[in-house]
Parts: sequence; structure tokens; C-alpha cells
Amino acid sequence: MSQLVPTVFTESTTWTRDSHDLFDYESQHVVRRDFALNQTVRFVRSNDDVRMEDASVEALSRPREESDYLMKCINFDSRFMIQPADKQSDGSRLIPKRLWLVVKEVRFGPHTLTEGDIIKLGRFKLRVRQLCADSEDQLVRPDLSGSETATAAARCAPPEADGMPCRICLLEASGSDEDDPLIEACACRGSIRYVHLGCLRHWIQGRLCLGGNDGLNAPHTYLFRQLACELCRVNYQTNVILHDGTTSQLVPLPETKAPYLVLENMSSMHSKGVYVISLAGRKALKLGRGHESDVRIADVSISRWHATVSFADDGRFILEDHNSKFGTLVAMRRPKLINASTDDDVAGAACPILTVQAGRTVFRISTRKPRRVESSDEKTIPAEGNVAPGLAEQHVLAAQSL
Repeated sequence: MSQLVPTVFTESTTWTRDSHDLFDYESQHVVRRDFALNQTVRFVRSNDDVRMEDASVEALSRPREESDYLMKCINFDSRFMIQPADKQSDGSRLIPKRLWLVVKEVRFGPHTLTEGDIIKLGRFKLRVRQLCADSEDQLVRPDLSGSETATAAARCAPPEADGMPCRICLLEASGSDEDDPLIEACACRGSIRYVHLGCLRHWIQGRLCLGGNDGLNAPHTYLFRQLACELCRVNYQTNVILHDGTTSQLVPLPETKAPYLVLENMSSMHSKGVYVISLAGRKALKLGRGHESDVRIADVSISRWHATVSFADDGRFILEDHNSKFGTLVAMRRPKLINASTDDDVAGAACPILTVQAGRTVFRISTRKPRRVESSDEKTIPAEGNVAPGLAEQHVLAAQSL
């Protein structure tokens, strides 16, 4: 008796150069493998070799070398769930890799940004911290206070600090002055412990080149980052607690016209900060390394014009790739459901319906016509991780030079 076995076809492409978990979409030095799966499996990689393993087998310590755990495919009857690698127990030989959605190959239109999305441009990571789609013609001040700043704030000088000098203007002042109080902004002690709030604000605004606080020339894009004291090297707090108990921003941010979005830098190789990007009166903004970019990121893995952010008429923020070398990626925060094809007449079933990247390996997942096999001949993946003979697999090495 024969039965119809729904199948998902997966092509893995691995860049032969191991560099910061990047994949070069322009390189021809890649290793390709084709897989056909109809059960729950996981994909792992050793060096340049990608293979399937039975996901039900524990991957505890064995003589085999450590492998990168790329992703997991779960079979629910005729549907498949693509999910990121599971967190492994101590002693496991598998090293989980984060799974990313490849924006340049999204089949069903451009990617819509949501708050909390993590974007990867080359090796540079940004988190979508805030989206404001308000279309009213007014200026607003972005709220950049996070959970880490809820309890940490600079404080005004106590009454016994009367007569202490401000370390910037060197004028003696009263710690209880409500208009321009002395504050304790960092870890400095002695005669340089206190500084006027107004003096510190003026100094920080000059360092950050924010501008636009007069509400007349609100900038489209600016980078706000925490500055550190040049003496004690302690970061200045984002907020300050005034004498009346109210909390105010240490440096008021420029007012920005909506729609705008706030992107937080998550990359350790660059100084931490947030990009405030306004799309008011503009169709799109360029992200890249070039001088003409609206958001300029000076990193060698970023293309000159890497990606574009635009605001749609229906209130969505759209992210699109601009044929970048290392791709524009969005972290997968939840599993993706794929319906395996069981209809011979499904149009375009052979086209990739999902493209994801894990480290330097890209997976293109597609559905095609199902194949008929005999029930008695159905194969499973051996526990030791070799691909069963019944599963289609092809290994192609492209050795052409760039």
C-alpha cells in the first residue's frame, strides 16, 4: 500500500570563510547541499559540512568534535515548523546558533518592523526600541528611558554643599538653587564633585551635536549615546532627580516629528547609543557606510547603501535590503510554520518560501510535488547523524574565483 508523503526541500549554502558568522552573498566560494525531509530533524555543521540528524537523539558528549547547531525542523503531519536551535544542556557537543530571517529573499513582500525586532546589518546589530506612527503634524520628544535607568539617576547636591564650586564654570553656588542646581553627576570627589546642571547640559549637547532643541530645526536623524566623565570614566546617568522629587532628563532630547523610529546599537565593537530616525516628509531613509547615508555606520561589513527604511501609507515601517554584500537580517523570535505541498498543481511550489541564515550558512526552504513511496520502504535518519539513503542529498563545491 502506498501513501503520500509530504516533503519539504531544503538547500544549505555555506560560505567557506569563517568570519564573524557572516555570509557573503556575492561569493562563489560556497558549499551547497540539498536535503529532502519528512520528519523532525535538526541541522548541524562541522567546518563546512552541513548534515541532518534525528532530533530525538540526545547530543551529549561523544568522541565526535563539537558542531554548530543551526536550526530544527518539526513535522506536524503535513505541516513543518522551522524554529531556532534549542538551548543545550551542559556537556552537549552542539553549539546553538541564532537563526535570522533573510530580508532580501522574503517572498511575500518586504519585512514589516515591530518593536523588539533585532536587525543585523553585516556584523552590526540594532534593536528596534520604539516605533511611532503618529501622523499628526507636531513635534514630540522620544522617550529613551529603559529599565536600566528606572532606578539610576543623578541627584542634586545636599544642603551642606553650599559654597562648593562648579567644576566647569568654577563659580560657587547654592546646592538648593532650583533654577540651576548643583548635581552629583559621576563618581568624582573633592572639589570637582559637583557641577551645575545647566553647565553639564551645555557641555554634553556640544559633544553630541544634537541641535534642534529650539523646535525650529528638528533633525531627521541623530545619534544619542551615554557620555562618560573624562576624569573618573563613569557614565553620566540619563535622568536627574530634582529638589522637588521630580525626575528630568539630564539632557533633553531634540523634539522629533513623527513618524519616527528608535534603533538601539547592540554591537560591542562600537560605542553604545540609539539612533532616532524621523521619516516625516520623506519616503525612505538610507542605512549604510557611505557618506550619503541618512544613518551612517562606519563598519567594514556594512555596504555603502546597505538597507532602506520607509514608512508605508498604512502605518507600517518597512525594512528592505539594497543588494548588500553581507545581507540584511532580522532575528527569528518565534517558529515559522510551513505547509508542505501535497497538491501537484500548486503554482510556484518549487520556489523558496523561506530563507534563513544561521552563522555562515543560508537555508532556502521550499515545497514541491510530493513523491509516492511504499510504506515498507520509508526510511528514517540513523541516530549517528548520517543522512538516510532515502533522503535526497547532493553535495556541490563551487570553486570559481571572485
